[in-house]
Amino acid sequence: MYTICMNDDKSLVKTETHPIYQKECNTSVIRFLVPHIVEDNELGDFICVFKYTLPDGTKCCEMPEKQEALYNDSFLDYRLNVTSNLTVQAGNIEGYLSFLKVVTDEESGEKKSYVIHSGSVVIEVSQRTDIFAYSPDCNLQAIDQKILALQSMINDVVKYQDLIESTKADDIEVIDGEVWLTCNGEKIGDPIPYTSDETVEEVVKNVLETHTLSGGDSASVSQN
Repeated sequence: MYTICMNDDKSLVKTETHPIYQKECNTSVIRFLVPHIVEDNELGDFICVFKYTLPDGTKCCEMPEKQEALYNDSFLDYRLNVTSNLTVQAGNIEGYLSFLKVVTDEESGEKKSYVIHSGSVVIEVSQRTDIFAYSPDCNLQAIDQKILALQSMINDVVKYQDLIESTKADDIEVIDGEVWLTCNGEKIGDPIPYTSDETVEEVVKNVLETHTLSGGDSASVSQN
């Protein structure tokens, strides 16, 4: 895991790295390991913000997620997903951590702000030529966008197909004296009403004459 450690003097040092390529998204995580006490302040009570500058000078900030457990019982563990916000441009990203807290005096109501900044660190985003590029303004490579969109459509089709298969009647059954449409042996909807003058077989015959069941097959009457 890409790891950046903050020392007691608030400097940032990369302790573990791996290549990060332009336009990668949600496949890597940057971990920030931070001493839980800095200058007599418990940083776990602060909000952590990673502020950075993209290669073209654009200023950005994101909030890493704090893990519940300490790392090695000594360090606060923050995780930041590497998204296309970070990898939109190739080059060096310079960033630092800010820790923010506001405390309100219970008696006076006065608000006091606490701010701690770390030193800077440089994260390199390696260039990856988009050989399919024809939409240069998008954060993801154009071909990746189309593949992901197609995958999403396929997932939706499968989901709706499963829904149809689980709710479309394929039989008629008499269960406890009531006439039901069923799918894979399971009741669907409400029982079919019929008058006391009609036999169950007549009700089923009328339903079969006016409805086509799944697959166009004729249904037999099952009595349970």
